[in-house]
Amino acid sequence: MGLVPVQREIPSPLGLRVQSPRRPLSIRSAERRRYAAELLREDVNALVLTGMGGIGKTILARQIAERIRTIHPGTSLTILDDFQPDPGDLEPATGKLLVTCRAPLAFSRPGVISRHIGPLTRSGAAELMLSLPRLRGLSETDRDAVWRLLAGHPGALMKLDLRMQAQGFAAIEARLRAAVPGGLPDRIGPTELPAAMAESIAAAALGALTQHSRDPVTVRAGSRWPLRVTATALVLAALATGALRSGSAPSPISQARDWLATQLAPGTVIGCEPADCGIPDSTGHLDRASVLVVTGDRGKTPVTLASFGEGPSRIRVVDVASITALRADQRLRKIGGSQLARNPRLILPAAARRQLVAGDVDARLLVTLAALLQTGPASVVAFTDSGPGASPGVPLREVTFRFNEPKTVRTELLRQNTPFRPATVTLGSGLLIVGFSAPPPLGLLNG
Repeated sequence: MGLVPVQREIPSPLGLRVQSPRRPLSIRSAERRRYAAELLREDVNALVLTGMGGIGKTILARQIAERIRTIHPGTSLTILDDFQPDPGDLEPATGKLLVTCRAPLAFSRPGVISRHIGPLTRSGAAELMLSLPRLRGLSETDRDAVWRLLAGHPGALMKLDLRMQAQGFAAIEARLRAAVPGGLPDRIGPTELPAAMAESIAAAALGALTQHSRDPVTVRAGSRWPLRVTATALVLAALATGALRSGSAPSPISQARDWLATQLAPGTVIGCEPADCGIPDSTGHLDRASVLVVTGDRGKTPVTLASFGEGPSRIRVVDVASITALRADQRLRKIGGSQLARNPRLILPAAARRQLVAGDVDARLLVTLAALLQTGPASVVAFTDSGPGASPGVPLREVTFRFNEPKTVRTELLRQNTPFRPATVTLGSGLLIVGFSAPPPLGLLNG
């Protein structure tokens, strides 16, 4: 069985030389030095980096590992990126551990320290913006405003740079300011805000930017109440719960709305069980949806795409696809991933190779990388983002990699047809970050 071809052929960049990849920007140099020193302490066995998606945990973890290898090359270090299973799985591990995850983990293993990764400092954000083609053209005053508007979130900064390719900064700035109810805190930088407030502002900004990069999501509560809900509307509904005003942690339903606003494929029909979900009278019409938002632990058979909270208040976003279909798809991904891992043009770290061979990588990423390798070599940094609390076997939908002529590749990827058109293609610091939306299509590699 071979990988299915993409629907639009990616042209070979004739006459172009493969550029030497640039090292990632050291926009968190102080954190890199401090956390590397902490992990090297004799009484520390593991360092856990937590934080919202796109905040830069993966790149920081790699830079910490590089520093440790440089100053203490004999250290045995294991990196677990975007770790989600039960932390008890880590107990038998030997040597030092460096773990990244979105939510804190509870360890019985001694010598574990956890550090939350928050907004970039003003200088770190400025360094990143000066490396991006459109943001670097703004005045220093505007760049400072961007830092505050996006709450120092590096992924949002890169997404804003992409949006400015089609629209001027002034129009986008107005929408970003409107996305935060009550306005931004006056004369307070993102690094001075409570963590929950900074993350709420960043989520609102990402929702506003996402709204203008894809069509509105079609949300139906059965056949009687068809609605058109944009990404910004969903995020604003989450912020209206009071999490931004009080600085308290967002509720599970708010987190679910944020996730839906930024991760769900356009046109997906969803149904919502909770009464406060924001979709009127949806209970009883869930059978017509392809993605469900449900409470508690009832109905464990459907595939969980994302999970927020615990116990009776737990909110799950589930795919109506069965576990059997997911397992069948993973078997196909194992075959395709194993084929891809043997391609001499693909440079892989050990963790990424294991993920490919295990069938953990989304079929759309397998097809995309296979097509790109026909035109030149690629170096994968990491496969990430299966979804917070996702069921085992739900594939990783995002890849960070280096490739010749990344701007050309970005343009071609965004010209692909469904299902091979990525939800996001971010370019920064010589890296391409390609992410696909949820839910993942099952059976794509069949035949």
